[in-house]
Amino acid sequence: MRNLILVGHPDLSQASLANRTIVACLKNQLPDAEIVDLTKTNPDFKIDVPTEQERLKQAQNIVFQFPLYWYSLPAILKAYLDNVFTHGFAHGSTAVLGGKNLIPQTPPD
Repeated sequence: MRNLILVGHPDLSQASLANRTIVACLKNQLPDAEIVDLTKTNPDFKIDVPTEQERLKQAQNIVFQFPLYWYSLPAILKAYLDNVFTHGFAHGSTAVLGGKNLIPQTPPD
């Protein structure tokens, strides 16, 4: 079972001990998981949609790890969802993501 962890923190390396700890624990507990820091892979918000869609197709478990901002997502994760989770890929009659486990994970307050 392939695990894909998409980290949507805008400054994981310095700004958030809680989020860094969660990612470190995920790396330790799931050593074979692919962990993608969306801010590092898409610093200009230009998301390579075909590459990301293929990455999602290969995964069985998809985890979104992000801080909660005023009851919303960080901008990088919102852009990722808007661009990658398109009609015909993520939803609609021709969607290919059916049967996957989608897990949003935010740190506790």
